[in-house]
Amino acid sequence: MLVSQSNQGYQNKTFGPTFIGVAGGRGAGKKELCELIVSKLNEKRLNEVTTLVLMIELDDFHRELTDYERELAAKGHALNLDHPDAFDFKLLEEVMVKVCQGAEVTLPRWDPRTMTRTQGDVISARPQVVLVEGILTLYNRNIRRFFDMQIFIEVDADTRLGRNLKTFVEKNQQADGQDASPEALNTYLKNYLLLEKPVFEEFILPSKRWADIIIPRGDENRVAMNLIMHHINDMVISNRNTAAPSEAASKRSSVYTLTPDQ
Repeated sequence: MLVSQSNQGYQNKTFGPTFIGVAGGRGAGKKELCELIVSKLNEKRLNEVTTLVLMIELDDFHRELTDYERELAAKGHALNLDHPDAFDFKLLEEVMVKVCQGAEVTLPRWDPRTMTRTQGDVISARPQVVLVEGILTLYNRNIRRFFDMQIFIEVDADTRLGRNLKTFVEKNQQADGQDASPEALNTYLKNYLLLEKPVFEEFILPSKRWADIIIPRGDENRVAMNLIMHHINDMVISNRNTAAPSEAASKRSSVYTLTPDQ
């Protein structure tokens, strides 16, 4: 599939890092894909690149909960933390601007158990590659304008649900030392049907239209991975050769679906 598309880019991003956005449903393998990209760069011994790769996770930018929301959570009510309103996109934009400028910035860190946001790593050097991964990475227009490459990982709903359910069971075993109870599993599946699945269909899946590259089967698609790695390498070299953002943006004219036979 080949569809014409353009992106003006972040207008003040002169000679800044190469920004890559990775989106897809929960359990699609976004974080695994980003970690694999870093690993592949390491294999190529691109030291000037790999020592300055920054990975930002959208989940760390959940907004602070209101007192009312905390009260609901304490009473056992499920909060829809996948909805766009649950994220602090303004803070993410501020962080990305500072990263572009090479200014020191402190990344937030979200604790899903306490549902609180604390201070995370301090970034003091401007990276050459910034990977931003999350379910709604391509949702917000102000965030999209930073990206030199936008990737959407397309994995079928049954596979994603199976992976997420496995993760849920494993976390319960680590926390309580025992398997999740039938009641806990039923609650998880109910929340999936009432909250997670509708959000995916209404907000996450439609954001696929902004992707430059669509990867079926996620991190299992090695053909797509190799093509992406070559393209990232070219983009980094182009940035290193001081290509202007407008020139880089003009190259982003098409969206490809990477299938095993391409």
